Amino acid sequence: GEYPYGPMLFDAQGNLYGVTGDGGQYGGATAYELSPHLTPTSTTLTSAPNPSAYGQMVSLAATVHAQDGSLPTGTVIFESNGVQIGSAPLNNQGQAVLTYNALPVGTDNLVSMYGGSSTLAPSTSNTVMQVVNRDLTHTTVASSPNPSTSGEQVTITASITPAGPPTGTVGFTSNGVAISGCTAVTLTSGTAQCVASSLAVGTDALVATYSGDGNYAGSNGSVTQIVNPVPEALQFVTLTPCRVVDTRNADGSFGGPAIQGNTARSFPLAQSGNPCAIPSNAVAYSLNVTVITTTGHLGYLTIWPTGEGQPSVSTMNSPDGRTKANAAIIPAGTSSGSVSVFVTDTTNVLLDIDGYFAPSGSQTLAFYPLTPCRVVDTRNANGPLGGPSLAGGAERDFPVLQSNCSLPSNAAAYSFNFTVLPKGPRVGYLTVWPAGSNQPQVSTLNDPTGTNVANAALVPAGTQGEIATYVTDATDLLIDVDGYFGPAGSGGLSFYALTPCRVIDTRSGGGQPFSGEKTISVQDSPCGPPASSEGYVFNATAIPHGALSFLTLWPDGEPQPTVSTLNAKDGAITSNMAIVPNSNGKTDAWAQGSTQLILDISGYFAP
Repeated sequence: GEYPYGPMLFDAQGNLYGVTGDGGQYGGATAYELSPHLTPTSTTLTSAPNPSAYGQMVSLAATVHAQDGSLPTGTVIFESNGVQIGSAPLNNQGQAVLTYNALPVGTDNLVSMYGGSSTLAPSTSNTVMQVVNRDLTHTTVASSPNPSTSGEQVTITASITPAGPPTGTVGFTSNGVAISGCTAVTLTSGTAQCVASSLAVGTDALVATYSGDGNYAGSNGSVTQIVNPVPEALQFVTLTPCRVVDTRNADGSFGGPAIQGNTARSFPLAQSGNPCAIPSNAVAYSLNVTVITTTGHLGYLTIWPTGEGQPSVSTMNSPDGRTKANAAIIPAGTSSGSVSVFVTDTTNVLLDIDGYFAPSGSQTLAFYPLTPCRVVDTRNANGPLGGPSLAGGAERDFPVLQSNCSLPSNAAAYSFNFTVLPKGPRVGYLTVWPAGSNQPQVSTLNDPTGTNVANAALVPAGTQGEIATYVTDATDLLIDVDGYFGPAGSGGLSFYALTPCRVIDTRSGGGQPFSGEKTISVQDSPCGPPASSEGYVFNATAIPHGALSFLTLWPDGEPQPTVSTLNAKDGAITSNMAIVPNSNGKTDAWAQGSTQLILDISGYFAP
């Protein structure tokens, strides 16, 4: 906890109780107990085995002293297999760092962190913890083969100096032979990109990205490969929303079991006999991804096309274990158009589909971007696109073509963002589908905690262009539009799928959170969407510092629209897909609150 405030209480034994205004497990305050029974203490802790990458047992013997309210002081002794290998004093942060060159390759530093309270009460959980930081100085990563359009195997060899933001050079080789022009690419903010004419046809760029954090923790420091194949022009085909995967069901290709923590599982979405009649010519899918955790925690989930290396991106996070959904447009991978899903913690996953992208044909639709515009707000006066609030357990249809958002009568599907503002403690789920058809067994978003929640969806147009909605509990509903799909014509765009790639992470290099407006240069990012792009498909993740009323994304050079992309009123890490029009290679963001921002791109729209 941080910033204690308010009254403090003592019990009969002299224990002190109070609250703080910040800190705690989720950064939203905590309560504390302090004991007056202070005794200088000696603590010896034998660590668990190091991660398998290091393969060494290290014991940490610590002598720690403290007085009332003071920081711990003393000396930490590091031992390996019973032999002392060094000692280091605790600094004023309760940390002792030993850098020892004789440690095995793969071990950078041994760090002892005093993790108890400063009172050192014997009854509290005072511990000395070991953190081993990976040494990336001699790391070679052998990639999996590039996507089939490239047909080349590439190895990335990186020499990285782990001090501050990662620095050094990256060399790219193919089958052991250095690629001309890609032998000594300098890391910039942890990323090295090489574009060379000697790359195989179908390979756009080779990108090595250091995906660890500034502490170089061994659990997440790595060098990875991202290969962007030359994209193919695709257009949209609508499907009635349909559940294709539910790991809560009986075991099978589209059912259980739950995905185990720190593992990935592939789902053959276009396999013959799939529940949603997805054809084999689908090149990318429009999905809604829902997680139902089994452990009360999900660090992150990543979804990507099977057959490519796992990209350094995330699709969603649920650190408090709540049920959450996020839309995603994901290319189809190898083996029956499979997609791969990785989770850090065991969880059930639902995949609902509302359409797919395929080469242009008689049934396909072009995309027409719109400046983001609010279509429905049930907080307004009663009317077809206004109040009253949605009643729980009832359907309500919206004649969206009556809005002032330039939606034409020939629109066959809409790119919407839905936001619920619950009237009570929760909204079990919201479902959206084309009006005039039966309600499908899918969900568009979930809100078990009763905060404001948003999620994007591509929704087919129903009777007279209307859409239908159903909510389990009473709520207000906002619907914003950023484009529509219709017959090919003047101004119509095709979709070009990319391997998911990180455009920006404002945390990189010690970056600070922002509030208000921020401009992001997408075209100049390592992901390199071309100048011809007229719309980007993002996954936006906000990591708020406190309450974030809303975050809005819109095309740079235009006035800020009266819409929202995501909401994190409760300060939780929040993600949402957003299709953002583009005119100059830049995207603007506005945060109504302090936040870090991550933008991952999975494709773009262009002529």
